[in-house]
Amino acid sequence: MPVAQKRSADNHDSTPANTAKAPRANPSADGEGVHLAPRHPFGVLPGGNALFATKAIRRSSLGLLALLSDNDILAIFQLLEPNDLTKLGAVSRAVRAFALHEPNWKEATLELTKGRLACWRGSWRATYIDHAKGKVGIDDGVAAIGPTIGDAKGLFSDALYLPLHIASLPLHPYTPSESGHRRQPYNLIQRVDSSSLTPEEFQARFARPSVPCILCDAAGAQEVPPWTLSDLVQMYGNRRIRAEALSLPMCAYNDYAQSCAHALDDGEDVRWVPDESPFYLFDPTLARTMHREGRFLVPRLLRSDESPSDDEESKRRKRGEIRKEWDLFSLLQDRRPDHVWVIAGPQRSGSGWHTDPNYTSAYNTVLSGHKLWLLLPPHLTPPGIYITPDGADITAPLSIGEWLDGFWKECVKKHGTGAQGDGQLLVGVCAPGETMFVPAGWKHLVVNLDESVAFTQNFVSPAELPAVLDFLKNRPDQISGFRIRRAAKSSLSSSSPCCGEEEAQESDPELDELDDGGLREKGKLFETFVKRLRDFDERLANEGLASMERIEKERRERQGSGTETVVGKVGATAKKDAGGSSTWWEELKRGGEKGEQSTGFSFSLAPGDGDEDGDAALGEVPW
Repeated sequence: MPVAQKRSADNHDSTPANTAKAPRANPSADGEGVHLAPRHPFGVLPGGNALFATKAIRRSSLGLLALLSDNDILAIFQLLEPNDLTKLGAVSRAVRAFALHEPNWKEATLELTKGRLACWRGSWRATYIDHAKGKVGIDDGVAAIGPTIGDAKGLFSDALYLPLHIASLPLHPYTPSESGHRRQPYNLIQRVDSSSLTPEEFQARFARPSVPCILCDAAGAQEVPPWTLSDLVQMYGNRRIRAEALSLPMCAYNDYAQSCAHALDDGEDVRWVPDESPFYLFDPTLARTMHREGRFLVPRLLRSDESPSDDEESKRRKRGEIRKEWDLFSLLQDRRPDHVWVIAGPQRSGSGWHTDPNYTSAYNTVLSGHKLWLLLPPHLTPPGIYITPDGADITAPLSIGEWLDGFWKECVKKHGTGAQGDGQLLVGVCAPGETMFVPAGWKHLVVNLDESVAFTQNFVSPAELPAVLDFLKNRPDQISGFRIRRAAKSSLSSSSPCCGEEEAQESDPELDELDDGGLREKGKLFETFVKRLRDFDERLANEGLASMERIEKERRERQGSGTETVVGKVGATAKKDAGGSSTWWEELKRGGEKGEQSTGFSFSLAPGDGDEDGDAALGEVPW
């Protein structure tokens, strides 16, 4: 439970799909110790502080509403029209705190704009008012009603305070000690000097055995541009980009990111409660533009001009043809899923626990800022994450901060290096110029320790090929991101758009992403991929198919013996004793019996519509 106090300049940290929200737990007492949190804009304190209070205003200020729970009041207020909600904020101090609750205004803004913002005005309520002009009636007098700092002193509410608690959660308790004096309760991600490796050595030591690593360019063999969000604004300021549920100009996203940071770090009382899970810039079209402009960086160890097969005759046959990256999905050409992204965001933005789509591996090169990575091998599921046996549905906390606050200690206890741990949890920090390699199937969480910009790519090399073939053949319902052509000519071959244009192309208009209705088309992807793989390198195709058949055989044997394994097994075997282990539903019910501490959202692994990218799925998120 946080201790709320006024923040001084010396008292701040230096360091998916269909969604069904559930009531959340109170601020966790199982978090990483006590931390000093900034004051709530209205002076609201966590509920536990009421035990020592000499003054409480809930009953006198809320009237009959005081008979309802705080969550019920917020739910009712969310049903009101924003104009009426703002007027209601003038009734009393406590009612104003509920009426001006930022998460409700965030939902109202997204509903009004359908996620398409023109600007950011410093808070969700101010942004709503700006976008509502000409759409819904907001009179000037009502718009002027706003928070008065500390005007709800004596109101104690976990529901109102929790977003601020999560948004201000310190990140240093979860990061490895830089001094080395403190022994870590987990294993560190292996760090490797990339300049000392050849691509073949990288495949043999890391890709094929499915070993994550951080590639450090100690010799400076590959220059990494130190671009920040401000640099992206200079290059693409008016270009519309995608940030999860938002579509907005790059300059507006930068305003949003700076607002999230300054709300907690300016040494003043908080004027608004920043998002506990800041929207993460995650844009494939910008990456494609930068790729065409020669600005997108591909790590040296993951580039290849020829077939990765060691068949010399095949290599000679491929010389002189168009360059093929070491991503075998490039053979699918215009049907290839989005595979390169520019990702950026403020401190605490990032991606919750997930695996990368279609059994691809990934790299993530940091241009600026620092990223904290947590990884678990394919056969383990992080605490607080519940997955159905077929892997199609997941329930997880609403935000990274909520998971860290509620489940970090349990994760370290079960998967750290302590007496009760299995030592499988890997933790590391990527600094500018470093590249994180995430093998296929590994579950990972990543959070920005400060403002960060990075390049990332999903790819299929020979190491992932057998599992990818198995996935395409046996799990077509979980395939995501592949496209079908609607016209004869792709706009991807068009010239690069000007940075000032709003061409920002949230998707190629001539290509449709395969949705649930395209299951038949998805079923054909396996045949298409195999055919093009054979044309490219028959030996590589035959070896991949033979390995795929071994995976299928092992799975049949396990199913016959009463155990399960995931399709597309990579690295460690993901199996579970069918007779002795709890089912997913039993685990979920047990969480509810413990006081409903395990709450959050649920979603399906089916692909989303169009380019409505988000961070909501194990198997859907590309970083």
